[in-house]
Amino acid sequence: MVGGSAEVWRSYDRHITSTWSGDKPQDRGSVSASLWAQYRHNDDWQTRGVVTLAHQNWDKLNLLRGSAELRYKETLICGPSVALALNKPAAYSGVHKSDLTTLGFSCRLELGGIIRTTVREADEAAVKYVGQVPDVATPRDVAPSD
Repeated sequence: MVGGSAEVWRSYDRHITSTWSGDKPQDRGSVSASLWAQYRHNDDWQTRGVVTLAHQNWDKLNLLRGSAELRYKETLICGPSVALALNKPAAYSGVHKSDLTTLGFSCRLELGGIIRTTVREADEAAVKYVGQVPDVATPRDVAPSD
């Protein structure tokens, strides 16, 4: 399975008053585009690789991100990730470009599929059989009378 996605985060509030850890207010917008490929080993296990190009408005940093995921029943998802800086904006003068590389590992629990299945099964169980409904002629099925 192969796919792609894109995201854009934009604030339309021109009166930003909040800060992060005492910093001046920033445009926290970003844009990213991802390509991914997933291999299904069996009904329970899949692996997925994701490559993302991203831009952060607050520091003008462009990134190439990559991650590998081991997915159990599309619910428990774990794997390593790396983000490499493609440029070195002025905000990072005095910082070596390699110091902008971020290595990580994440595990997450996605319950959307379980919740959707549970709700669908509850809805289906609530449907009551009322028997077969006879065919009913609609006005367009009846020939006009003279």
